[in-house]
Amino acid sequence: MSENEDSTNEENNELIDNPEKTDDQTKKLEEENSDLKDKWQRALADYQNLERRTQVEISQRVSSKTNDLLLNFINIYEDFVRAENSLSKEKIDTSNKVSGCVIATSKGYPHEYKTGFPIKIGNVDSNNCQIFDSGTCLGKNGELLTDGGRVLS
Repeated sequence: MSENEDSTNEENNELIDNPEKTDDQTKKLEEENSDLKDKWQRALADYQNLERRTQVEISQRVSSKTNDLLLNFINIYEDFVRAENSLSKEKIDTSNKVSGCVIATSKGYPHEYKTGFPIKIGNVDSNNCQIFDSGTCLGKNGELLTDGGRVLS
């Protein structure tokens, strides 16, 4: 037999011979079990409280973001109503013609690109062509310069 088995056998024999010691050990084990049960119940209650607080916090964040989104939509809706009211007074001409669009961009767009290059536009037949600028600015002498990635449409 090993030393551990001898030691265990001796303890068991001692407990059989001394029942009072068995009662004391039983009480100690019951107290230890009760303490461990209390600790487990407190840990479980702490976890459940954390879970509830987390759910409330998530719900509050979602509610807040939903309110922010709705307020933004209300502002956009009001802008559309104002635009519609102002446009209802305007006559809008339409055409059955076909159109196409070519985007002129700065070299390197959409990644890194440089600005400040002069833009030269030749003769344009204004009856059949429109040019829209977006990424442009005027230089010191009034010349048209690149100032963004998407420059002309």
